[in-house]
Amino acid sequence: VGFPLGANSTEIKVLETKEVVQSGADEIDFVVNIGKVKQGKFDYIKNELKRLRKACKGKILKKLYEEYGKSLFIKKLMI
Repeated sequence: VGFPLGANSTEIKVLETKEVVQSGADEIDFVVNIGKVKQGKFDYIKNELKRLRKACKGKILKKLYEEYGKSLFIKKLMI
């Protein structure tokens, strides 16, 4: 969800998440918005994470941080 740079709006990420869950996904990878991280807007990231957790409906949610074409696994969360 939100590949490759996580720049999609939270609303789009929520819609993408709901779609993949409905399609049968057991794990959802989402990309943290690198621009918001670099700007220090961690409340935005926290809100986005809460909304995506809700959309996951008990599935595993994994946060990824994409920078310079390399995916760095940050944390795997059991929701």
